[in-house]
Amino acid sequence: MRVGCFFRAFAIVGALTLGASLYFARPVGAECPGNVLPNAGFEGGFTARGAIQVVVANSWEPFWQEGPFQEDGYNRRPEYQPEDASRFGRRRVREGNFAQKWSSVYATHHGGIYQRINVTPNSLVTVHAWAQAWSSSGDDPAVSVGGNYQLSVGIDPTGGTDWNSPNVVWSPRSNVLDQWVELSVQARAQGGAVTIYLRGDAEFRLKHNDAYFDDVCVTIVPPTPVATNTRRPTNTPAHTSTPTNTPVPSETPTLTPSLVPSATPTPVPGVVRVLAFEDRNGDGKRDEGEVLLAGAQIALLNAQRTPLATHTTDGVSEPYAFQVVEEGNYLVTEVDPPGYVSTSPNQWMVTIFPGARVDLFFADRFEPTPTVTFTPKPSATVFRPTATSMPSLVPLLGPTKTPLTLSQRISNMSGILVAGLAFILLLALVLGRRR
Repeated sequence: MRVGCFFRAFAIVGALTLGASLYFARPVGAECPGNVLPNAGFEGGFTARGAIQVVVANSWEPFWQEGPFQEDGYNRRPEYQPEDASRFGRRRVREGNFAQKWSSVYATHHGGIYQRINVTPNSLVTVHAWAQAWSSSGDDPAVSVGGNYQLSVGIDPTGGTDWNSPNVVWSPRSNVLDQWVELSVQARAQGGAVTIYLRGDAEFRLKHNDAYFDDVCVTIVPPTPVATNTRRPTNTPAHTSTPTNTPVPSETPTLTPSLVPSATPTPVPGVVRVLAFEDRNGDGKRDEGEVLLAGAQIALLNAQRTPLATHTTDGVSEPYAFQVVEEGNYLVTEVDPPGYVSTSPNQWMVTIFPGARVDLFFADRFEPTPTVTFTPKPSATVFRPTATSMPSLVPLLGPTKTPLTLSQRISNMSGILVAGLAFILLLALVLGRRR
């Protein structure tokens, strides 16, 4: 009985494993019947394109923005690599074994890959693609910290290969991070070819700015053929007498109303919102209780570093919005308020699109100026004593001697005489013994 249960469990596990492997290995065409795009699921191999840092899926070509401000970490070429599920797991591969990845480290980038395909003129072309972004200052692959990464797909209906061309029709941009999102766009072919674009835009110079694309689907609906009328043979007209022309009263011409020109739509400006705050703990992020800061000078410059607008924060009315009409790259800079130092970058390079909004925060921490104490150096002057008059010397006199009396003098002399006689007697005694 136990053996039978074991084999049944083993069979169930085997079936589930086989089913999962078949699911992950199924081609993208299983979800996209009629897909006309070669190597749409990136399972058809990868090749290097002039550098080992640019490895792109076959049938695709890379594109990217080259500068300006690359020395500051902006607008650099991303690194292109295959994302291999057998090496890195399935987090960034939606189906099959591979996805296309491009990324940069501590730098921004604007780029992706494209593919040109032949179509019937006037066909309706639809593109669907799955994409995922990881934009983070931390290393946890499941969480993006402080990132702003935008994903999109596009079609050039003329078949051009300039991704900056105004002919490219782009999908709405997605800034969803850390999960798969589906992007789609439609356009009608204007000639015999169209170009498909997969694009990623990293806005901030973070440690990780990664984009992953998988399962691209391109379907084409051919134009509806126009029906042609078949000519029928004409009947031979019967002979009729020529009628007399009856004068017809002329019609009064009707005045045609003049066309009123339609109003030109006003372009919706992009917005860059800025503020400065007091970063009390110095971590570069705005935490609860960290208030707005006055006195920061914030400027908006174009790609040529020409100032366009400035704002000095008051610490009350921010965030302040810079209005940007023209799409392009812009530089936003900050001069710290007096007594403060930055705990975040003092300049950001951003790409602005009509109707888009970008929020920028400048973090500053107060650091009081240390008080400088000046210690006087010893003077080299040698101080000499002033010639002051010396006090007169007063002789120290001993006690006054009392004059001796005659008896005292005789007593003193008798002592001397006694000593002299004793010496003479001693000398005589010594000499007498020698004889």
